[in-house]
Amino acid sequence: MADDTREKYQRAADGFDAVIRAVPADTWEAQSPCTEWQARDVAGHIIGIQEMVLGWATTGERPSLDWTKNRDRAGSDPVAAWTQARDKTLAALTPEALERKVQSGLMGEVPLAQLLQLFIGDMVIHSWDLAQATGQQVRLDPQIVNELFAATKAAPPDMLRSAGGFGPELPAPEGADEQTRLLAFLGRTAS
Repeated sequence: MADDTREKYQRAADGFDAVIRAVPADTWEAQSPCTEWQARDVAGHIIGIQEMVLGWATTGERPSLDWTKNRDRAGSDPVAAWTQARDKTLAALTPEALERKVQSGLMGEVPLAQLLQLFIGDMVIHSWDLAQATGQQVRLDPQIVNELFAATKAAPPDMLRSAGGFGPELPAPEGADEQTRLLAFLGRTAS
């Protein structure tokens, strides 16, 4: 499980990397599908996720992060901040780190590899959010989309749709592909 999870985490990071590197310089302040965030905030959130995962991977402890500081975390060069955070995190995701039990508020004490499933989904969905904010088309990893859709449909609605989670489910267009159906399920309008 740990090797497969590490590989999926890498693929999700690669997908986000492709989007963030293609952001036009004049669109960092563009509104994202996340109502409280502009493009820079989305980048800062994913950078913060890397910092959190790095903490779990290296010390077994979740670092205390101020989630109102996403914009500061991204800074004036979100691509450089992302690259540094991603590289450190991926290097720390060793087989030993992935097997380490860590404390999670949502899942209790679990192996880091199990907890990473949440952050794989987060990176994939926010890849789409960043792409939308900055005028890019993105095709998300189909295997991750499939697994994420199954997991989110099975999640307790109060956990999935709580404050800071996903918005209410929207109708997907008739005949929509799985990516579009997933996005609609998570409250995003995709054409």
